[in-house]
Amino acid sequence: MKRLFDIVALASIVMLPLGASAQEHVSKAIDAFGTAVEKNGIKSSTVDKGNTKAYAKIYEFSLPKKQKKNLEPLKKAFYQDMSAAYDVFVKKETDAVKSNRLIAYGDHLEKLMHLGWPYCKWGRNYLTMCVDDTADSLYRYVYGLEWQKRGKNIEGKVYKLYSMNPKKMSAKQKRSAQNLDGVLKEGKTILKSNRQRIVIEKDGSMTIDDGEGNVMKIGADGNVKGMQQSASKPLVGSNTDPIQQFGNLRAAYLNNLRDNIDNTNLLTGLANSILDLCKQKGSVMTVDERALCIDGMKELQERTPDKYIKGIFNVATNSLKKISGTKLQGK
Repeated sequence: MKRLFDIVALASIVMLPLGASAQEHVSKAIDAFGTAVEKNGIKSSTVDKGNTKAYAKIYEFSLPKKQKKNLEPLKKAFYQDMSAAYDVFVKKETDAVKSNRLIAYGDHLEKLMHLGWPYCKWGRNYLTMCVDDTADSLYRYVYGLEWQKRGKNIEGKVYKLYSMNPKKMSAKQKRSAQNLDGVLKEGKTILKSNRQRIVIEKDGSMTIDDGEGNVMKIGADGNVKGMQQSASKPLVGSNTDPIQQFGNLRAAYLNNLRDNIDNTNLLTGLANSILDLCKQKGSVMTVDERALCIDGMKELQERTPDKYIKGIFNVATNSLKKISGTKLQGK
């Protein structure tokens, strides 16, 4: 059956009329999806037009599982236009491969969208394609559909982005841009912003420099492997004091929350690292240290707007509370 579906999808691509616009189907499908707000369970929409001709349309949705069929016109449109794309990212919720994309957009590519590993390791589906603007070779379109099962619903987002193509920028333009697409360089994906620098290795491990003297290494399993507090101090091993690790992760989280509040993938990754730290090293913390961490996570929960990330901190807090002798803050 799967092979039959692949053949049908391929046939639909081959049979596209030659006169059709390179992204006619998917562009119209996204606009139609965003217009049917109630039908498609759209809970938020963003139409961002900058000072240049760049723009972004992003629709977040939540549909009951029985209405999953509402996504079919979008999926069909993606496969119809996929042959015109210069880059395609397709990933199913069951795929264990460590593939990813980092998509930059905005007037000066100052905004970033994270797709796939390690920001979402499994459970999410992706259909994304990049298409050159034939009218302006320096610009490109990005069309995307992401969805996942969450409880009784299917949640995700649909987006249409238009901005400069990072691969075609001049050296001067690249220096002025805050972020660039995370293209693999010698097996690494490098992401830069005004202050921060994140290096993602092939295996999904990361090195995060928050630009304020904190550098952390996070393994492919999401656990903190080491840290340093300044460029002059070498990374220490996995036996680093856990309360010091918590303090650095907390600082990195708050810095990212301040600068990238819409970047839930990066924030989720840091929250999961805090959860792993509490689960694995909570028992070696002192009573006062566990109480300090619980109080610190209460603050993170209060500042965090995302309910799922709040839940991660709640699980981390409960894991510490279960350890004998823990002081319960505020109770």
